[in-house]
Amino acid sequence: MKKIVFIICMLFTVHTVFAYPGRSVFTLSRAIEYALNNSPLIRQAKNEMDIGDYRVRSAKARRLPRLDLLSGMTHSRYPSPVTPISGSPLEGSGFPEFDDTIYDFGVSLTLPLYRGGILERTITIEKIRRSAAKDMYDMSRQELIYNITTVFDKILQLEKLLLASNASVRQLEAHRQNVELFLQAGTVPRVELLKTDTELAHAKQNALMVKNNIESSYELLKALMGFDDMNQEISVADSKGSSGYTRPLMSPYSRPCRRGLITGPS
Repeated sequence: MKKIVFIICMLFTVHTVFAYPGRSVFTLSRAIEYALNNSPLIRQAKNEMDIGDYRVRSAKARRLPRLDLLSGMTHSRYPSPVTPISGSPLEGSGFPEFDDTIYDFGVSLTLPLYRGGILERTITIEKIRRSAAKDMYDMSRQELIYNITTVFDKILQLEKLLLASNASVRQLEAHRQNVELFLQAGTVPRVELLKTDTELAHAKQNALMVKNNIESSYELLKALMGFDDMNQEISVADSKGSSGYTRPLMSPYSRPCRRGLITGPS
């Protein structure tokens, strides 16, 4: 008896592990975390914020003393004097040294004392730009969380709708078999069979539309999450209790997803 129970448990375990071979399962919290780490829009906003920090540091550095080391080399076709010619050879000063390659080295010190307030204004402007970049970064994060949550919940809704549509198709197929038997027995008119066929075709069409909407929603979700390989198959799992993110009723910035949401058939 223990061996039978162990075998049954192993079968259930294998079925659970290989339920979706090659497919990654995402909960809402994991999908949001993956999107925040891989979305190109978030990366771009983060880079803009980092650039703003460097611009502020660069503007502040202009107020500091600057020490420049200068060096150069001049090569001529004909030798030229290394030092300027001064005096007269008749007076005993002689000629300076000549060379076709002359090197020079120097040090330059710049100390900004007063420049009309342009340095302080530049720092203020760069701080404003950095603050705007940070606001854009925060807004992009909140907008992405809102869009991921909305599409995620829409997929869960469509998957439940697909189960109901498939159940309706199976029910109508069984009903059609009964109507066909009643027609052969002569208890119902042929119009009942035609009516059942019409309802069955409509139910299959609805199920196909829901399936197509699920695929489109998954493509939208992968695009929002920043997948490099759009052919990778994923699935979602509902775990409202363990999710670290709340489902917003509306976007904090009133900017819904640009591509729109996929809805089921009316």
